[in-house]
Amino acid sequence: MTVEGISYGWLALRSSPDYNPGNEIGQLNNGDEVQIVGNDSGNGYSWVYSKRLNKTDWVNSSYLC
Repeated sequence: MTVEGISYGWLALRSSPDYNPGNEIGQLNNGDEVQIVGNDSGNGYSWVYSKRLNKTDWVNSSYLC
């Protein structure tokens, strides 16, 4: 999967599957590749691994293709 649809800024990699300015632990850009590890049913977040950041955590699923 890749990160797509970011018109400016970045897609936050988060320590929990919800929006909170304090849980951002990384930043993904358009075109970054991620591997989906799991998802949070009904919340719209996926648990992904980013090789570039060497981290596994949560992102908003709406920006993954």
